[in-house]
Amino acid sequence: MKNLLLIFTGISSFAFAQPSPPVVAPSSVFINYGQSATLTASGCNGIISWSDGQTGTSVNVSPKQSTKISATCTESNQTSAASNLVLIQVGLTSSPCYENIDVNVPISNVGYRYEATNRITGTNLVNSDASVQFKAQKIVELNAGFEAKSGSVFKAFTGKCGELQTRDVVNTNLSVPWEILWGPDDFIWITEKAGKISRINPQTGQKIELLTIGEVLNYGEGGLLGMVLHPDFANNPYVYIVYNYGTTSNVKEKVVRYTYNGSTLINPLILLDNIAGASVHNGSRLVITPELKLFITT
Repeated sequence: MKNLLLIFTGISSFAFAQPSPPVVAPSSVFINYGQSATLTASGCNGIISWSDGQTGTSVNVSPKQSTKISATCTESNQTSAASNLVLIQVGLTSSPCYENIDVNVPISNVGYRYEATNRITGTNLVNSDASVQFKAQKIVELNAGFEAKSGSVFKAFTGKCGELQTRDVVNTNLSVPWEILWGPDDFIWITEKAGKISRINPQTGQKIELLTIGEVLNYGEGGLLGMVLHPDFANNPYVYIVYNYGTTSNVKEKVVRYTYNGSTLINPLILLDNIAGASVHNGSRLVITPELKLFITT
């Protein structure tokens, strides 16, 4: 009888799940030409790679023109999908709006927008460290000798002087913003209909939540609506709001004053309540007159 030796070899395979995309903050940034912004990615235990070629949890970026940047996360040789896109908008200095402009000297180390009501003529160099725009209402001429060097940013188009420029300040984590105010602290103050009051940094887009009011009845067109700040906010840091409360079958409205302590809203004081409300057309604009009278629409 022969002895039979059987050897079994087991081969196991392990599949690593694709990691989740990192979360990049802030969601949008505005910088002037030549400035830099810091972007930070979270939620990754591996290597973070940025779409501009950098790596690391936190990076500095200084683009020459408005751009979008994202990041990915690599863990156990698996790379995630791209993160949220961060919009970095670059502000340029604008020239006075003359009828005609002749750009006949080299342009270096600047972000600049030339604007004219009739014509702009370019006859020289845009060097590699410059970002330049020509915007004339009628004609843009690029004559012999004009050159945009490699690495520069140059754009030419027609348009009126002083046309409004738009940019995203914050494009995430907002749910039906209702009142939008420019605060004395140079922040944007907003109410969201579901009950939140926040401040937004207009440069970075950072949203700082001050208060969530659980009593708010977010029903139909109703909810947390109007807001106004005391005209002498430095000495009287009062925030006046109006919101719906009650039930869907018995909608009410009230005006409440809060005090801002530098980080949150405290000491609610009901000024007027039991105002008849509805699922639609609640009015709710607040205005403080020069005589310091508070008006409300209902």
